[in-house]
Amino acid sequence: AQAPPRSAEAFSRSPHPRANPSSMMRTATAAAVALLLLGAADAAKAVNHVRGQHFLGAKAEMRPDAVAKTLSKVEDEWNLQVASFAECNGSATTAEEASECGLAPRAFQRSCSTVVTAMVGGSSGDKANVAEYMGTVCGEDALAAEPWRQERCQLLSRAIVDGMSEDAYNNRESFDASELCAKFWTRVNAEENARLAKEQAEREAREKKEAEEREAQRKKEEEEAADAAKKAEEEAAAEKKRQEEEAAARAAEAGARRGP
Repeated sequence: AQAPPRSAEAFSRSPHPRANPSSMMRTATAAAVALLLLGAADAAKAVNHVRGQHFLGAKAEMRPDAVAKTLSKVEDEWNLQVASFAECNGSATTAEEASECGLAPRAFQRSCSTVVTAMVGGSSGDKANVAEYMGTVCGEDALAAEPWRQERCQLLSRAIVDGMSEDAYNNRESFDASELCAKFWTRVNAEENARLAKEQAEREAREKKEAEEREAQRKKEEEEAADAAKKAEEEAAAEKKRQEEEAAARAAEAGARRGP
């Protein structure tokens, strides 16, 4: 699905900076590989060490906190890919430029597939294990501290679990991460654009309110200054009149003393 075009100004004000698609692809894949090393390798190792025990009995060794921190970075890369895709669609004017728009979703697909494969493989294909372990990961501070991060993690967890069958062997041997990630890209793309649009609308509303408050304050200060100037002018006129009246009174008194 193609994201709605966004202006360069809107993108520049986005909380996510612009990234070069090729560089972004390499970075996202590297981050996903890091998750693979932290998640799948440790999970598989833990499962082997606790034969017959509950999957989450090895929580400490599987380091869900470390996986959560890495997944948080991967989510940032996914947001960059969504932003890059939206900007590319909105600014591409040639076929060559349009073809580059596909770099972002392909980078996402590669990264997502690595993450999903890590989770499925690390659980030995057990659907319940993935659900429980991902629930722990999504509850870690690195993700729970920001609602949108935790929601994205939970969305990924549901997508993985819903895409798995009850057959652990089948999941280990033939789980299709690419199809899952294609659907997940569509969902993430739509949700991230909606989130950014909401943030932009809130930011514009806040800036408008602040501008109105500044204008109201400016007018108030101008009115106060005008009132002060008018009051000073009136006081000066009153003082001048008083002095003139006193001078006239003194002159009349002096004339009366001199007599006719």
